[in-house]
Amino acid sequence: MSKNVRKKSIINTVAERTNNTQDYTRRVIEKFLSEIMHELGKGNRLEFRGFGVFEVVTRKQKRARNPKTKEEVLVPPHKVVRFKMGKEMRNSL
Repeated sequence: MSKNVRKKSIINTVAERTNNTQDYTRRVIEKFLSEIMHELGKGNRLEFRGFGVFEVVTRKQKRARNPKTKEEVLVPPHKVVRFKMGKEMRNSL
């Protein structure tokens, strides 16, 4: 059974394994995540060899149905982040 792993848990683990403080590790991880969001926001493709690729794609407009009212609604085009696993990640899973 899988469990939810929160950012705080990752920060604690990385801090312990790198012999850094939790505060320093938290700032580095938060800056890293902020940079990822910033680059994706500019429409850039992020490639981490072995890990995977993040890219922004635009989903087309489509018709959907409201499950509560069964009414048909139009979902406008919108951007989503697509992730494609790298070879090392695929092999580790």
